[in-house]
Amino acid sequence: MLVTQDGCDTHHLDPLAHLAATTRIWPRIGKTFHQLAHELCEGRWLALGGGGYAIYEVVPRAWTLLFAEMVERPDLAAEVDDPVSVEPQEEAQERVWTALRKDLTELGQVHGLDFSLPR
Repeated sequence: MLVTQDGCDTHHLDPLAHLAATTRIWPRIGKTFHQLAHELCEGRWLALGGGGYAIYEVVPRAWTLLFAEMVERPDLAAEVDDPVSVEPQEEAQERVWTALRKDLTELGQVHGLDFSLPR
Protein backbone atom coordinates (compact mmCIF):
# COMPACT_ATOMS: atom_id res chain seq x y z
CA MET A 1 0.00 0.00 0.00
CA LEU A 2 1.19 3.49 -0.85
CA VAL A 3 0.72 5.82 2.14
CA THR A 4 1.13 9.54 1.49
CA GLN A 5 1.03 12.50 3.84
CA ASP A 6 -0.51 15.26 1.76
CA GLY A 7 0.11 18.53 3.50
CA CYS A 8 -0.33 21.97 2.02
CA ASP A 9 2.86 23.57 3.35
CA THR A 10 4.19 24.14 -0.15
CA HIS A 11 1.55 26.77 -0.95
CA HIS A 12 2.68 30.40 -1.13
CA LEU A 13 0.34 31.37 1.73
CA ASP A 14 2.14 29.01 4.11
CA PRO A 15 4.87 30.88 6.00
CA LEU A 16 6.98 27.88 6.99
CA ALA A 17 8.33 26.35 3.81
CA HIS A 18 8.52 29.47 1.58
CA LEU A 19 8.16 27.30 -1.52
CA ALA A 20 5.67 29.65 -3.18
CA ALA A 21 3.66 26.96 -5.00
CA THR A 22 0.04 27.32 -6.04
CA THR A 23 -2.67 24.66 -5.90
CA ARG A 24 -1.73 23.81 -9.48
CA ILE A 25 0.80 21.28 -8.13
CA TRP A 26 -1.81 19.06 -6.42
CA PRO A 27 -3.38 17.54 -9.53
CA ARG A 28 0.11 16.63 -10.75
CA ILE A 29 1.03 15.17 -7.36
CA GLY A 30 -2.26 13.26 -7.25
CA LYS A 31 -1.72 11.86 -10.71
CA THR A 32 1.83 10.78 -9.84
CA PHE A 33 0.74 9.08 -6.60
CA HIS A 34 -2.14 7.41 -8.40
CA GLN A 35 0.20 6.00 -11.04
CA LEU A 36 2.65 4.83 -8.36
CA ALA A 37 -0.10 3.11 -6.41
CA HIS A 38 -1.12 1.14 -9.49
CA GLU A 39 2.45 0.42 -10.54
CA LEU A 40 3.67 -0.72 -7.12
CA CYS A 41 0.69 -1.56 -4.91
CA GLU A 42 -2.14 -2.91 -7.05
CA GLY A 43 -3.85 0.49 -6.80
CA ARG A 44 -3.92 0.58 -2.99
CA TRP A 45 -3.33 4.12 -1.80
CA LEU A 46 -4.03 5.70 1.57
CA ALA A 47 -3.85 9.50 1.36
CA LEU A 48 -3.55 11.26 4.71
CA GLY A 49 -4.25 14.94 5.23
CA GLY A 50 -1.53 17.09 6.66
CA GLY A 51 -0.21 20.51 7.44
CA GLY A 52 -0.87 23.90 6.05
CA TYR A 53 -1.57 27.17 7.81
CA ALA A 54 -3.90 28.57 5.15
CA ILE A 55 -6.69 26.27 6.30
CA TYR A 56 -9.48 28.30 4.72
CA GLU A 57 -7.88 29.52 1.49
CA VAL A 58 -5.82 26.48 0.52
CA VAL A 59 -6.33 23.20 2.38
CA PRO A 60 -9.89 22.34 1.22
CA ARG A 61 -9.07 23.20 -2.39
CA ALA A 62 -5.76 21.32 -2.40
CA TRP A 63 -7.32 18.18 -0.95
CA THR A 64 -10.24 18.44 -3.37
CA LEU A 65 -7.81 18.61 -6.28
CA LEU A 66 -5.84 15.64 -4.91
CA PHE A 67 -8.99 13.57 -4.32
CA ALA A 68 -10.32 14.36 -7.80
CA GLU A 69 -7.15 12.88 -9.27
CA MET A 70 -7.34 9.97 -6.86
CA VAL A 71 -10.76 8.97 -8.20
CA GLU A 72 -9.81 9.84 -11.79
CA ARG A 73 -12.28 12.73 -12.02
CA PRO A 74 -10.16 15.90 -12.35
CA ASP A 75 -13.17 17.63 -13.89
CA LEU A 76 -14.83 17.68 -10.45
CA ALA A 77 -12.20 20.07 -9.07
CA ALA A 78 -11.16 22.16 -12.06
CA GLU A 79 -12.85 25.31 -10.77
CA VAL A 80 -11.08 25.31 -7.36
CA ASP A 81 -7.56 25.57 -8.76
CA ASP A 82 -5.50 28.75 -8.32
CA PRO A 83 -5.11 30.99 -11.36
CA VAL A 84 -1.72 30.85 -13.06
CA SER A 85 -0.37 33.61 -10.84
CA VAL A 86 -1.66 34.49 -7.42
CA GLU A 87 -1.17 37.59 -5.33
CA PRO A 88 -2.06 36.72 -1.72
CA GLN A 89 -4.20 39.32 -0.02
CA GLU A 90 -2.78 41.04 3.06
CA GLU A 91 -5.69 39.85 5.25
CA ALA A 92 -5.00 36.18 4.44
CA GLN A 93 -1.27 36.61 5.01
CA GLU A 94 -1.85 38.25 8.39
CA ARG A 95 -4.26 35.52 9.51
CA VAL A 96 -1.73 32.84 8.55
CA TRP A 97 1.14 34.60 10.36
CA THR A 98 -1.04 35.14 13.45
CA ALA A 99 -1.83 31.42 13.59
CA LEU A 100 1.84 30.53 13.19
CA ARG A 101 2.91 32.94 15.97
CA LYS A 102 0.27 31.48 18.30
CA ASP A 103 1.36 27.90 17.59
CA LEU A 104 5.03 28.75 18.10
CA THR A 105 4.27 30.52 21.38
CA GLU A 106 2.37 27.47 22.68
CA LEU A 107 5.13 25.13 21.50
CA GLY A 108 7.74 27.30 23.22
CA GLN A 109 5.77 27.26 26.48
CA VAL A 110 5.57 23.47 26.44
CA HIS A 111 9.32 23.11 25.85
CA GLY A 112 10.53 26.16 27.77
CA LEU A 113 11.94 27.79 24.62
CA ASP A 114 11.41 31.09 22.83
CA PHE A 115 10.19 30.54 19.28
CA SER A 116 8.82 34.05 18.83
CA LEU A 117 8.88 35.60 15.38
CA PRO A 118 9.56 39.27 14.65
CA ARG A 119 6.53 41.33 13.70
